[in-house]
Amino acid sequence: MVFDNGYKKENFFQILLVFLKNTQSDTFTLYELIAALKERSFGILLLIIAIPNACLVASIPMVSFVFGFVIILISVQIIFQYHKISLPNVIGDKTFSKKQPEYILNKYASHLIKIEKYLKMRWVFLTSTIGQIILGIVCLMHGILIVLPIPLGNFLPGIALVFLALGVIEKDGLFIVIGYFLSTGIFLFFFKSSIFIYKAIEYFYDLFCNFM
Repeated sequence: MVFDNGYKKENFFQILLVFLKNTQSDTFTLYELIAALKERSFGILLLIIAIPNACLVASIPMVSFVFGFVIILISVQIIFQYHKISLPNVIGDKTFSKKQPEYILNKYASHLIKIEKYLKMRWVFLTSTIGQIILGIVCLMHGILIVLPIPLGNFLPGIALVFLALGVIEKDGLFIVIGYFLSTGIFLFFFKSSIFIYKAIEYFYDLFCNFM
């Protein structure tokens, strides 16, 4: 199981800050980050990707595509019960500057501290084998939405992914359930929006054809 490792009550954003501080160069790779996060790599990596999306930092089309693609890869591995995140070398070996994650962590550290007070280990059945498969499928759908070039396609999924990631990190089923409720609303919103857009296009197309 992906989340079967021993539960450790550690401050997750402090783990990231320590990693960035101990990294000797000004850059790091995703492989180095995954190695440092160890058993919590799935949840924390999801959180790292979710926060910029939820804060509209990753609104640039190519950036959102890369983030969405990584979420899809992580989600598939959660579904198939990988014990360690595996990424293509072109992504895993890609170097990132420490400045942006340090800026994001320092800026939102106070918010994360407040949220962490409400996190605790509960409803762990939601991280069982079946629970992980369901979680992986939901995250996969969010990853697809983030990849697609649609308005709010990264913002709304990013918010839901923040709750899901926090639930995974701390084995908190309540946060996972909140993430599922948000996800349901988001999927319905995009589904109904797509139907509305399709009907609008169809209407204007028929209008244009009749005019011609």
